[in-house]
Amino acid sequence: MKTCSKCKEVKEIIDFPKNKSRDDGIHNHCKLCHAQSRRVYYSKNIQKVLKKQKEKYWENPDAHRLYSKEYFHTNKEKYKTTKRKYWVNNRKRDLATNKLWRINNQGHLKEYRSEHSAEINANTAKRRAMKLNATPNWANLEQIKNFYSIAKEKTIATGVNYEVDHIVPLLGENVCGLHCENNLQILTAKENWSKSNKLLIA
Repeated sequence: MKTCSKCKEVKEIIDFPKNKSRDDGIHNHCKLCHAQSRRVYYSKNIQKVLKKQKEKYWENPDAHRLYSKEYFHTNKEKYKTTKRKYWVNNRKRDLATNKLWRINNQGHLKEYRSEHSAEINANTAKRRAMKLNATPNWANLEQIKNFYSIAKEKTIATGVNYEVDHIVPLLGENVCGLHCENNLQILTAKENWSKSNKLLIA
């Protein structure tokens, strides 16, 4: 047990972050107080922190890339869940930011597409082939097209972003669905991203 020097509460050792510079190897602030202090410091010194992080990254970029890659593979599900939750909660803001960035970086985007055309074309062809392989001969293409038209109309009419979703995902975890009218539904973007690549059974 240890007493937090900030909130004065007695807590388990596991509730304190590690600090190698201290004799006991444990920080004198508990994790909650430490996180709060870091948030306050970050908000007051955001430019200083970002500059320091950038300098630290460029001191050894390969080591940072390797660490990020290893962390992702070790915490893949946690990373996906956190990223998906953030995207759902900040979708509108991110879309607006991305749109502004694209407007200000048209030249960079054109150059990137030119340099990575093979990779971009391969990914596009992969997605197209996946849909074609999942589209049965009996699928009603007009009805499929109608789903996308309705989603677009609802987006324009309400201002809420609507998307066409596969009820049974084309690349699900345990089962793969078909690209046909009976396997389509219209959801808000938030609902669709919350659902992700999972089959939801009511």
